[in-house]
Amino acid sequence: MNNQTQKSVDSFSWQWTRQSVIDSPKTFYRRLFKECGIFHDYLDGKVVADVCSGNGRHVWAINNLSKNVKIISIELSEDATDHQKEAFDDMENIIIIQGDAENVKFQADFIYMIGAIQHVARPEMTLENIMGNLNWGGGSWLLVFI
Repeated sequence: MNNQTQKSVDSFSWQWTRQSVIDSPKTFYRRLFKECGIFHDYLDGKVVADVCSGNGRHVWAINNLSKNVKIISIELSEDATDHQKEAFDDMENIIIIQGDAENVKFQADFIYMIGAIQHVARPEMTLENIMGNLNWGGGSWLLVFI
């Protein structure tokens, strides 16, 4: 693993694992769906991936606000993935993968990445890999916000 990337990840670890940020379902609905122009039921029946998922607060929201088939949480920080594994221990539809978004492999109908592309070591390579993990076909989306 690139030391600079790990150093950057470690610098964010405190907010992902120790800072408590709890929004209401209404606030998450607005942030995840309404502001993006997507209705909350759009994710129903889909495999959704949250790339660079931090402590999993968006994973939690997507799980609670949609009837998805599966959520794949991708996160580089080992501390953050350990935090998610503990928080989502009883949720069988959530798969947590500790790995670099630039090279991790998965398949999803909807890929969600928010507030993270500016933190990766090689944004172009990361986006290329993420797009390669998208199930192409009707209704597939890649949503990236800075």
